[in-house]
Amino acid sequence: MDTQNIKTTVNIYSNSTGGSITHYSVREWTVDVYAVQRFVLESKLSKEQKEALSQSGIYILVNEEQAYIGQSQNILKRWQDHFRDGDKDWFDCAYAITDLRKFSATDLNALEYLFWEKATEAGRFEIENVNDINKKSDYLKDENFYNIVFSNVNLLLNSIYRGHRVFDKINTENTQTPNNNSQEETSLNERLQDKIFKMEQSGCSGQLKKVKEGWLLLKGAQAIKRDYENFVKNENAKKGIYYSRAYLNNKLDENLKTTEDILFSSPSTPAVALMQQNANGWTIWKDENGKTLDDYRQGNF
Repeated sequence: MDTQNIKTTVNIYSNSTGGSITHYSVREWTVDVYAVQRFVLESKLSKEQKEALSQSGIYILVNEEQAYIGQSQNILKRWQDHFRDGDKDWFDCAYAITDLRKFSATDLNALEYLFWEKATEAGRFEIENVNDINKKSDYLKDENFYNIVFSNVNLLLNSIYRGHRVFDKINTENTQTPNNNSQEETSLNERLQDKIFKMEQSGCSGQLKKVKEGWLLLKGAQAIKRDYENFVKNENAKKGIYYSRAYLNNKLDENLKTTEDILFSSPSTPAVALMQQNANGWTIWKDENGKTLDDYRQGNF
């Protein structure tokens, strides 16, 4: 299947508390992916949200370094079980994968096996569950169908803004722009190639590099500890800082220095994570001559 030409649609299911569930679907197929942040699940879900998530399917629980792949005849009920039991208390985002034709028990076994295998091969996250090899026999009954489902799910996960690319290996090679990028993006990536950008601000520092998949914060970046709950007044800003900081969970030493390279989808997110306050990465990160990322974007270098 040529996934490059598949068109996707997006719907938003909101509730009165401001939380929303984002629904991604493939127009030519019946696979649906629902992306749900943890704070939404912990709020009072609307009737529409409950109906959307009370379906059979595969689900993925994830934070910035761990992932768990499971299945259920009622995904929302299973997530509520995890909340009650506390056995998956580490996750900060959840994905539900459903199908309009309703997955059978065989389908769920096959897809759980396939998703586990793909996620393990990618090595991007530490996979928390142990695979049941007996489920491979269900996958082998119709490999072509299950591989098509997987291709569509992976397409949707990769299209989600700041989504968790559970099934893709991290590529830290120098950026090479795909053929379908715009001329402007191609030019910018060429200007950024092989360059290191630095930031020293408010007691923190770091080095940033553009790679194929995004922005790589290099090991050894210095973060600070700030009481942003009292420092920041805007509630939406607080949520943004919280989720940016989550990228650094378990990746800081006792001196608040990063212990490994960390991939981000924008230059602003690592700056926010290090500083624990709102920041514009395009103006904060600078090259050895003091030129900002925005200077490169504008061609002023």
